[in-house]
Amino acid sequence: MLLFILFFEIPAGMLAFLPVFVGKVPKSWKCISEHETVIMDSNEICQCNATRFSLSMTIVSEWELICESSWVVDSITTFQMFGMFFGNTIPPQISDWYGRKPTFIGLIFTMGLGQVGTALSINPYFFALSRFICGIGLAGYMTINGIYAIEFLTPSWRQLASCLGPLGEGVILLGILAYLIEPWRLLTWATAFPFISIIFMVPFLPESPRWLLKQKRIEEAEGVIRYIAGVNKAEVHHLDILKKIAAQESGSSDTRFSYLDLFRRKELRRKTILFIGIWFCWALQYFGISFNVRNFGVSPYLMLILLGGADCIGFRAALLVNNRLGRRTALILFNGVSSVFFLALGFIQLFLELEEYKILFIVFILLGKLGVAGARSSVRCLTVESYPVSIRTMGFGMARISAAIGGIAAPQLAYIGTMWPAVPLFTFAILGILGSLISILLKETGGKPLQDDLNAPEGNAKVVPIVSKNKKKLHKNGPLKPITIRRTKSF
Repeated sequence: MLLFILFFEIPAGMLAFLPVFVGKVPKSWKCISEHETVIMDSNEICQCNATRFSLSMTIVSEWELICESSWVVDSITTFQMFGMFFGNTIPPQISDWYGRKPTFIGLIFTMGLGQVGTALSINPYFFALSRFICGIGLAGYMTINGIYAIEFLTPSWRQLASCLGPLGEGVILLGILAYLIEPWRLLTWATAFPFISIIFMVPFLPESPRWLLKQKRIEEAEGVIRYIAGVNKAEVHHLDILKKIAAQESGSSDTRFSYLDLFRRKELRRKTILFIGIWFCWALQYFGISFNVRNFGVSPYLMLILLGGADCIGFRAALLVNNRLGRRTALILFNGVSSVFFLALGFIQLFLELEEYKILFIVFILLGKLGVAGARSSVRCLTVESYPVSIRTMGFGMARISAAIGGIAAPQLAYIGTMWPAVPLFTFAILGILGSLISILLKETGGKPLQDDLNAPEGNAKVVPIVSKNKKKLHKNGPLKPITIRRTKSF
């Protein structure tokens, strides 16, 4: 399940940052008139009143998005981020209403459709619409993939769904492909191709048994449990327990919750507002750094590959601390680390000669990005584990709406960085500090069973063994009975 669900983070990572390369401004231009051809750079080409031409094949050269039209490129990237706003609102509700599996498949199809539309774009308007569709699919997928996977995992293994995703590998692969494939349409086709693999995975993807039980579709849940046991070569015991679990769930199978339910209950409202703040800080940091690579004075290909490598290390680094320190403490730690390095970078940018300290500058950027990546793994785990199954995806989606808003602001922050390079760096440091302070107010979820019932008090959980590879040990003391563990404050 982890392999099939998280695999698509590779093409999703390429999709997210494709505008960095397809919207790159060519350095060399030709001003072609009837009498002569003059070679100009990107700063001089606006003086050309004749035909403008560049050998660099990007949307900027194809549609002449320079001079008075230079604002269009960043606006198109903002359109993608605006699509992410809708991707964080509509798909999560569909997932909680109609199931994890069909929503997951639909979102993969949406991302693929957006990429195909991007490659076939005939003008900036069609291109912007295609990136908007990409944004919907990207945000929806990044919301549901962790939830879909986490509902198959027990507490000690749940962090794998948030930490093993190969998003960083996708960013690295994009940097390599962009270096090897210059024509922007061909590069877009190359990054769209992996989405086809969903066709071969569909028959092997089961629906979430937790979601099925919440909908009181007991026979289908039994089928999924038997399928899991068959793949794992395990024994199946006491499937009648599933009926008891379904009977204990509050509400009928036709009950449909909405985003308003996140704000009707005091505790849900409190944690939702806190997560909204944390995700906004994280997204503005993460996307701001990536879209700001053009202002670092380093090859964008090399810089994006290095940033992808920092993602790979940061995501996995969270594996080492999430269970040991707890999700909340790990989140505070990673945010604090990123703030220290970005604050140092801001002062380097202001008071030192960047050319003399370029290596130190790059190292600090990567260490800051590593902290941001680690924070992403921790906050994903913490967010998903904080909501009951009936509104889990909507809760995660609502929190990530603010991430979409942060993503919308990120290209504009990068634009400010072209004029005042230190401003984005100090902004990243402040956002990390703010994220740490908000995280202190959250409750720890590490090692605790997931809450299934929206109306159950937090801290109550049913622990029911159903599948076991050790049949003898399971029946050592007679038939198993479902038990309830109530966690008190002292516990």
